[in-house]
Formats: sequence, C-alpha cells, structure tokens
Amino acid sequence: MMISGLLAIQCWNVKKMEWFNTNEKAAGRRRLMFSWFLYRILGTKILLVIAFFASLVTFLTNKDLRGYSSRYFQALYSYTKNEKFKPSLFNSFKHIHSFAESLVYRIEAFANTLKSIKVNFVDQTLKQKIFDQINRKEGILLICNHIGNIDVIRTFLSDNDYAQPFNISVFLQKDRCAIFNNFLDRIAVKREDIKIYPIEEIDITTISQVDDDMKKGGIVLIAGDRISLNNSDKHIEADFLGEKIYLPQGTFRLAKILNAHTYFISCLQNKKEYAVYVEEQTDLNEENLYLNFTGFLERMTLTAPYQFYHFYDIFKGGENISK
Repeated sequence: MMISGLLAIQCWNVKKMEWFNTNEKAAGRRRLMFSWFLYRILGTKILLVIAFFASLVTFLTNKDLRGYSSRYFQALYSYTKNEKFKPSLFNSFKHIHSFAESLVYRIEAFANTLKSIKVNFVDQTLKQKIFDQINRKEGILLICNHIGNIDVIRTFLSDNDYAQPFNISVFLQKDRCAIFNNFLDRIAVKREDIKIYPIEEIDITTISQVDDDMKKGGIVLIAGDRISLNNSDKHIEADFLGEKIYLPQGTFRLAKILNAHTYFISCLQNKKEYAVYVEEQTDLNEENLYLNFTGFLERMTLTAPYQFYHFYDIFKGGENISK
C-alpha cells in the first residue's frame, strides 16, 4: 500500500486536457508517512525500489496516463525524427518511472537531506553571478518549468555562505495534489523567509508585496509552462516541438512589471547528479521573453526527454490520443 502512497502527487486520473483538471490519486497521508519512516531507517535505496514498483503498477493500470505519455512521444518523434523516441510501451514506462524516481529526490530536497545525488550548475559563471546578486541584495526572478526537478534548487538557495539574508517568494497552484504537498510541508525544514503565494490569487496587492521584497534583495520563483486554474483564458500560444501549446501570460507580464534580474532555470537529472541549467534574460519585452522561454523549454526537453513531467495533453487540440 505504501507504493501508491509515494505517488500521491501523481495527479494521473486524467479526463480533460488541462493539467488543472486532473484529479489526485489520494493514497493517504499515513502511507506517505510510513514511506518516510522507511526512508529515515533504510535510506534512499528503499524509496527508489518503492518508486520502481509504484511506477510499474501505475503504468499497467492507468490507460489515460499511457495515452498522454504516448501523445508526448508522438510529438517528440515527429519533431526529432529520432527512432529512439517513437511512441512505445517501453518509452512510456521509462517516462513514468523517471517521474516516480524524481519524487524521491524531491522528498530529500524538502527534508534537506539531499546527499545521495549531487547538484551542480552547468554554467559556473552564471552561478557566481546569481550568488553575487543575492549578496548585493538585488532582486532575482527565476522562471522555472516542469522539465526535471526544480525542487533540488533548494540546496543552492539554502547555501550557508550567503553574506545577506533574503526572502524567497514562490508561486504555487493552491489546491491540486494536496496530499503530497501537505506531506512535503510536514517533512520540510521550516524557513520563515519563504513566502508562498497561490498563483490563482495574484492581484495588485500581491505584486506590490513581491516588488517590495525584491527591492530588498528577494527571490521570486514562478513556473512559465502551465496556465493557472483561474486564468486559463489568459494565455499565450507558443510553438513547441512543432506543435502549439499554451503558456501563462501572467508569468511573462510579471517579469516585465518587476523589472528584476531574470533567469530561466531547469534542474535535470543525469545519473547521480542534477545539472542546473540557467539562462539570463536581459530583454524583458513580454513577447520576446515568452519566445525565448519556449526555446529554453524545448532545449531542456531535448536534453532530457524522459524528464518531461507534464502528464496531461499539453498540446493544443490534442484530444485524439493514441493509447
């Protein structure tokens, strides 16, 4: 039973196209806590074993999930012409297992026990630049995505060598995947300097508060690849892997309003290491920014195709799904 517990975040009982219409497969808080208990006694390896069997069971029993994974590989194969990425049961299982495994490292990141895997910046110059900007108390906006595992960036933001304290503002979807998110909140190392803002409730007051924090050297983290529940009509159509997807207009508008140091960021796993990819953005024109972000999203996907963790039909007009 703890197998399904580990994957409470999966939100994989999908019936509609939009990610926010997915339903959480509620495995239960007790099973998650039991998995956490095993982890604390036996370490990472036991959770990775659980993750493997959890992904296998989910793969075999969830037809919708297999369909959405197959839809993604159809787009990837059409774009790359690489036979390796042809839709197949093997590719879909590998895709699902990759996500399950990433949850293990997400748990470790929140518990501040991420010791089984290294986290390194690909561009050390940009890493130092961000580090210096933090120490100079200059505001930073990090636009992330759902390729790989952005939660491991907590290891960088928790660095004890910063000369200056800073606030972190994180925009999250409020009500989805509640069981797993509540579990993470219980095991997380508490930090009073982290502020959580529901992305559905962004208004002038929120922007003003975030802007004030950034002027004091704060960091803002927001996703650029999923439209929000309350603003699903406020989107931008973008070209991705030769098809159309929707991006949240608000993310790129926020970047222009805040006018802070802006970076795209993604954390991709490569065996026993997470590689942190960062791209600085100096042109904050809204249209140019989302075009640049789409390019970044595509590059990250092609770098780690099996870490594309959008388990719904992200492609516009893709209701006809091969299963």
